[in-house]
Amino acid sequence: MTRVWLTKWERACCGDAFAIGDEVDFGIETRTPHAALADVLGPELIDQAGGR
Repeated sequence: MTRVWLTKWERACCGDAFAIGDEVDFGIETRTPHAALADVLGPELIDQAGGR
């Protein structure tokens, strides 16, 4: 399992709606969070996302 961060527009963009616990399939390019995401999430959440 990999946690993903989706912005509001990404969730609204394409395909069928899904909810927590649903099984979804994403094409993931990398599991390393981008530095800009670390700035947005802060140290506690980025640690949960596997950023450190």
